[in-house]
Amino acid sequence: ADWNVELGEGEPHEVKDHSLENFLKQVEETKAHIGPYLNLYQVHSATFESGILADTKVHQALHRCRVENGWKIGLSVSGPNQDELIREALKIHVVDEEGEEEKTQQQ
Repeated sequence: ADWNVELGEGEPHEVKDHSLENFLKQVEETKAHIGPYLNLYQVHSATFESGILADTKVHQALHRCRVENGWKIGLSVSGPNQDELIREALKIHVVDEEGEEEKTQQQ
């Protein structure tokens, strides 16, 4: 590929937005472009600073995507504390609409 990304002075090369609003937008875009071929939704580059590990609304939305679409949910991590990030992610659990608690599945 012969592409080039030019950034302005002081602009970050990547903006991590793991907000619920951005996630819901990305889900709709993903479904529109990939549709039935998708079986894994992966959160890219999770960090403690991005807030994804503590945002229960995003956890609920991820759970709904898994249930409604049959998607597996994954994440990649970045930063110096990758082992801690993964340990924290494994502690996440979601209470579904029926009040049943569902822990993170390790596969």
